[in-house]
Amino acid sequence: MKKTILTLSSVLGLTFMAHGQATTAAVGYNTVTCPVNSDTIVSVPFLNTSDSISTTVSGAPSGTTYTTFTLANVSGLTTDQYADMYYVRFTSGQLEGEIFQITGNSATTVTIDTLDGSGATTTKIEDGNKFTIYKFWTLDTLFPPSTQNTIIPAPSSLLALSQTKLMLPPVNADGVNNPPSRTFYILSGQWREFGSPDNAGDTLLWPDTYFVIRHSSNAPEATTYRPSGQVDSTNFVIPLRSRAGGSQDNYVAIPRPIAVKVKDLGLTTSGDNKSFEARDSTFDTKYDRILVFDNNAALINKAASATYFYDATDSRWEKFGIDADAGDDLIQPSAGLIIRKASTTTDETVFWKNNPTY
Repeated sequence: MKKTILTLSSVLGLTFMAHGQATTAAVGYNTVTCPVNSDTIVSVPFLNTSDSISTTVSGAPSGTTYTTFTLANVSGLTTDQYADMYYVRFTSGQLEGEIFQITGNSATTVTIDTLDGSGATTTKIEDGNKFTIYKFWTLDTLFPPSTQNTIIPAPSSLLALSQTKLMLPPVNADGVNNPPSRTFYILSGQWREFGSPDNAGDTLLWPDTYFVIRHSSNAPEATTYRPSGQVDSTNFVIPLRSRAGGSQDNYVAIPRPIAVKVKDLGLTTSGDNKSFEARDSTFDTKYDRILVFDNNAALINKAASATYFYDATDSRWEKFGIDADAGDDLIQPSAGLIIRKASTTTDETVFWKNNPTY
């Protein structure tokens, strides 16, 4: 199975206009083969810059929830033009790297939803904080039914799930090894969700979560997944949930278009920003794990091909079953992985900060 990954030498420069000033951003693509009779676990490691705006918070936030704030040097926005389909990404301040879905906007302000983030408050959103508004990738924008060839359309409603489907992981489900939460397919030129006749093309694909492309044994041939767009060169924060009732799977993706070493993921095992529980001894069972999947292995419902943990005794990353330093092992671009958090005393959320290595 051939996989072509983006390297820094192959990144192209793209000049675009933002608020009247030209800036240069790196753009590129990578490709992943999606075999027949297999699940391919992938993500989108590129930004969708359609209608993006970069600006700052102007003035102290107002209101009781402190989730509505003014955009500096921006006016004349259409009411709710950013609602639901866009998100705010902070690039400075206490919320640097975190993303929040926009629920509404006025001519000069935006309102964000903090349910999936840290709960932005008056102590976190501050005057002068920088942020960018990005558009979510959706099923329609990443896989346009009329032009893309990654997802094989269903020949009829009776055979809708017989060839190719796209599945979203159960990000809000408790526990581990949960089945997908939603399943989609293309029929008659539009995206459909299993169990509904409505057009599902506006379904959001969150940048910190993977999805699964499943070709059944009836698929006529392997296809290629080829995401492209602007390279993310800023810090990125991913919330990781743990619970008191047992281990918890977090279905995540890192927004980097090049391979990243395990030791460079940014999962910290100590300090105030600790995001990962290390294994303290050979007999310790309550430690976190990274589950990685091999997209070259043609399997349905595939198990993890490798499991990594941090060994506090030897101060190194190790692969389960191998007593050696595995910190230089690579996580491939466009891949999805599971962070399995060990049981905690109470339900908790920690924040994993991933910094670019390029």
